[in-house]
Amino acid sequence: MEHLIKLFDENKKLVKAGGVIVRECDGRKEVLLIGFNGDYSFPKGHVEQRGSLEEEAIRECFEETGLKTKIIKKLPTLEYRNEGTDDDIIIHFFHMEIVGGELKSEYNDTNLEWVPIDRAENAFGYQNLREYMESVKSNL
Repeated sequence: MEHLIKLFDENKKLVKAGGVIVRECDGRKEVLLIGFNGDYSFPKGHVEQRGSLEEEAIRECFEETGLKTKIIKKLPTLEYRNEGTDDDIIIHFFHMEIVGGELKSEYNDTNLEWVPIDRAENAFGYQNLREYMESVKSNL
């Protein structure tokens, strides 16, 4: 198993990168969410010492969804404190679209679901993700 080196920024925040993957289906925009135990999130993960934030976000999205993506634009970051690990976290999100691949979950206990953008914030169990989706959906 590969050893994961977690990167922290100059403010000692754990750095993650991920994507808000959007598609158009039957005239409406949908966003891809990852579900685990009834809670949903965007595809994202720890930034490893491999490449730029953009490259890391594309890598994480491919690993978690099986989809090849390209970045449309940078989105605002999301910062929060994980009370379980006591880490301050910053996630660099990017608006992405699909350019290839096949939708396939990385893990057997997670599911991938396309959700209409106008209802996506209701899928999140965490308030910070609901607020984040509400704040960026008009820019997708």
